[in-house]
Amino acid sequence: MSQKREKGTKPLILGTVLILLALFNIIMSKIANTSIDPFYFVITAAGAATIVFGAWQRKKIEKE
Repeated sequence: MSQKREKGTKPLILGTVLILLALFNIIMSKIANTSIDPFYFVITAAGAATIVFGAWQRKKIEKE
């Protein structure tokens, strides 16, 4: 049984996972009292951009 997902679902999930992983690493760096790698902020921004892209795809499909 296969269910068809709406367009934009995969980018929303991927963006959420990217943000959660980056925030987890930032929090662990703070707990360990080590410097935070700027790459984690890049990953957070990429996740946010991916979520915006997925939301835009969903909205575009709803208008059609």
